[in-house]
Amino acid sequence: MNSENKIIFFTAKNFKTSGIKEFIDIISNINYKNIQVIIAGDNKQITALKFQVSKLAIKDKILFLEDYKQLDKLYYLADIFILPTHSSAFATNILKAMFAKCAVFISSYSSAREVVDVFSTMNTPSDGSTVFKVDALLGRKEDLKLIKKQNKQAAEEFTLDKSLEKMHTLIQSV
Repeated sequence: MNSENKIIFFTAKNFKTSGIKEFIDIISNINYKNIQVIIAGDNKQITALKFQVSKLAIKDKILFLEDYKQLDKLYYLADIFILPTHSSAFATNILKAMFAKCAVFISSYSSAREVVDVFSTMNTPSDGSTVFKVDALLGRKEDLKLIKKQNKQAAEEFTLDKSLEKMHTLIQSV
């Protein structure tokens, strides 16, 4: 892999509700040529997905990882994490990705939208502007680097130590 390659990552417990179809649509429409896509999940979901993408032009750029045990390492490897979820639950994967210095994109349906900036929020899982935003980031190294750094700083606010510190301050004020 050359230094111009950028890695886009997707993982979720439930591919369907987490927007795998929309994720595939997004990556299929990215114009930036030097991407590698990593999709990690359980064997059943990956097997079904391989069949679905077998006819797409992007299939050769996708690395499928079944039952991969060291998911946290993949966040550090990735440049961008995209989760076009249909679920309103807080997606902890977003915090993991931000902590690992990934640029992230999440649909406004998820409660995790509260920890990302407006640029990173998708109005819907199939928000057409997401492809444009991802392409723009991939083409501008300095912007991608800045967002990754800002995401790391933002994610550090949600560590256990920070939460305990806030709780301690709250208790003292009572």
